[in-house]
Amino acid sequence: MVATSDRAPMENGARGRMADMLTPLLFGVGCFALWEAAVQLLRVPMYILPPPSAIFVQFAQKFPRIWEYTLVTGQETLVGFAAAILLGVPMGLLVAFSPLLRRTFYPLAVTLGIQPQLSALELLVYPSSIDLIAAGWRSSSAIQLRPSAR
Repeated sequence: MVATSDRAPMENGARGRMADMLTPLLFGVGCFALWEAAVQLLRVPMYILPPPSAIFVQFAQKFPRIWEYTLVTGQETLVGFAAAILLGVPMGLLVAFSPLLRRTFYPLAVTLGIQPQLSALELLVYPSSIDLIAAGWRSSSAIQLRPSAR
């Protein structure tokens, strides 16, 4: 059986590679142009939705600080990843090869693995949401982290 390509034979050469590169580039430029035009034509306030040109200007002006923070964040990510490997792999091996530790910690690991993420988020949001609820604030989102008392 002969394998067939999803492209026409003419597109397999340089023309096809050029189209593969230009299509997403032109789509991205078109999206930014549409965004810029919509913000300008609809007179959307800058604090609601700034045009991409304003974002690019701010990015260029603040690039040294952004780069500095990017390096700090990258370093923290690598340190956290290394710590996770250095602590997680030995702990995982201990649980895997020790029947006592497996019986002790495996049910907890399975339970935490199936814990819905939104209900775990509620544990973080709950202390800060008490003041909002006391002030009469109600969530208008489709997903409420916990039912509001009425």
